[in-house]
Amino acid sequence: MYGRFVIEDAMSKISTKFRIVSVFRNCEVNPMLQVKTIDRGIRHKQSDIMMYNYVTQAIFLLLEVLHVLAQEGEWTKWSQWSGCSVTCGYGVQKRQKTWQPRVTGSGVEEPFKYEDIIECITNVPCPRDGVWGYWGAWSECTKMCDGGTTKRMRECNSPSPENGGKDCEGKEFAETTCNDWKCPELPPNFDMSQCNETTYMCLDSRQCVPTPRRCDNQLHCHDGSDEHNCAYYWPNKASRICASELMRWLLALTLVKILRQLVS
Repeated sequence: MYGRFVIEDAMSKISTKFRIVSVFRNCEVNPMLQVKTIDRGIRHKQSDIMMYNYVTQAIFLLLEVLHVLAQEGEWTKWSQWSGCSVTCGYGVQKRQKTWQPRVTGSGVEEPFKYEDIIECITNVPCPRDGVWGYWGAWSECTKMCDGGTTKRMRECNSPSPENGGKDCEGKEFAETTCNDWKCPELPPNFDMSQCNETTYMCLDSRQCVPTPRRCDNQLHCHDGSDEHNCAYYWPNKASRICASELMRWLLALTLVKILRQLVS
């Protein structure tokens, strides 16, 4: 039966049963390895040591090949290819053949299997679950005082669900309260005749205030509209600051710094 042996079969038997790695493919040599001869104190060169390792492993490999060829037996036929390991995307298929040893003087060798693996593709796209994207900016507060609400949104698009994947869990919007300070009282019997081009008309047209009081960091209209649409308004109790006023202060401080540098 020796005529049925091929190099591939011999190598597969060696790598499967004896865990021997081919010297021609995966040989590893420690580049720092040095051998010292104690009696003479001679240090071999690295190239000599590498050659020694190559020769040694080649000898062991040859001995294992001879050991395989010395065993009497035969390979079974290849099994049928297995189905693809996945139902979508990429997977693998396998087939096997078995080495069937015959009875020898030292007993019966255990059979072992040789496995062949190839890649397979199902041409079926896998489901992809959706993932939430980043939150958007908070919307403008619905009221300037007496408590309003603000919202922010997000989308299920990082990525979007595809091929029957799950939608994102949770809500697509978040809501919280804002501007919960008390509004000024509407003056009783307010005289609307005093409202003209020099005044600011409150949003509900029941009161007006002098134009300089518009965006001055204080609420004057009973509905808070005199502080509405002020640039970069921060809606919280601790820092009711109109950004236009802040910019004036920053500009003044910058001018003072420049003047000091010029004087010095």
